[in-house]
Amino acid sequence: MGKKRKQKANILVVDDDPLNIEIIEEILAGEFQLASAESGIEALETAATFHPDIVLLDIMMPDMDGYEVCKRLRNDESLSLTKIILVSAKQMLSDRIEGYRAGADDYITKPFDPEELVAKVKVFVRLKSVEEVERIKSDLISVFSHETRTPLNSILGFAKILLENPALSKTEKEALTHIRKNGEEMLKLVDKTILLSNLRDGKSEMKLHKILLKRVIGMAVERVDSELKYSEVDVVVGNVPETILEVDENLMVTALSCLLNKAIKLAAKKSAIHMEMEDGAQPKNLTVTAFGNPIQDTEIPKEFSVFHVNDVAHHGRGGGLDLSIVGHVIESHGGRISVWTNEDSTKFTLTFPDDIVVFPAP
Repeated sequence: MGKKRKQKANILVVDDDPLNIEIIEEILAGEFQLASAESGIEALETAATFHPDIVLLDIMMPDMDGYEVCKRLRNDESLSLTKIILVSAKQMLSDRIEGYRAGADDYITKPFDPEELVAKVKVFVRLKSVEEVERIKSDLISVFSHETRTPLNSILGFAKILLENPALSKTEKEALTHIRKNGEEMLKLVDKTILLSNLRDGKSEMKLHKILLKRVIGMAVERVDSELKYSEVDVVVGNVPETILEVDENLMVTALSCLLNKAIKLAAKKSAIHMEMEDGAQPKNLTVTAFGNPIQDTEIPKEFSVFHVNDVAHHGRGGGLDLSIVGHVIESHGGRISVWTNEDSTKFTLTFPDDIVVFPAP
């Protein structure tokens, strides 16, 4: 079998001076697929068919300057991941800032060092490749999650109807109960995946309302009631002052229920998860402590990575999403989450910023 040839990245060189184009093409020849344009209008026309990975763009051109070309390229959805490097003799800081505002990714001043130009092009080719993979993953997850919801809802609906049949045998009823329970678990996973995808893409618009922290905790505990019963774990709510938060109620309840879900997976059977506000004149830290099977110190950073699991064969459903969701929700409110662990427990601390802790309730 012949060796596969690596596809070369497309580089579009834009400059109104043919000599400058020739110099850059000579530097990049062999490693990249090259195209050129001697005006802004020609650059836009070429980009539409050439689909460049990188555009090396001069600023001073007669018909349309590089700033305007950059803005128009950025407004083209098909070129949204294309990296634009301005190459210009203009060396003032204000020129570079204007370029960044127009949408440029980097700026090189003439005369430039050939090695630096090649190095920067290679860096941005790699960056574009990574962003393309991330977009594909995100789009695939989003499409799969949305397309899965309809058949799952159908399965759950028919399982519910069948379970209402009084003529079912014990075995049949148990089988349908398992179908319904597992379908509900899958639907929860789909909903979490869609939420996390929206949070990462900035598509979740927050609607802030004032709400008692105790109420948020109560709704979160209610959401994980079935998991608590199945795992034989209790939630003990300790010192929680009558504090009002100004937050997105649904997102915050979701974050706390995800945190409790993670705590349930770490808790030993017949143990209790403790929730309380840390002592202080104006408590801002909510702690959630699970006793039983603590997270290892070395695993803590990985726990916040999307879909991370320690053991693929034995991980809990959706476990790789819970802390990612918590982190995104808390950070979107300006707060942070911290994790401490010892030989028999894991403590999560949610720190709320001053501007969302409104005031103690009367």
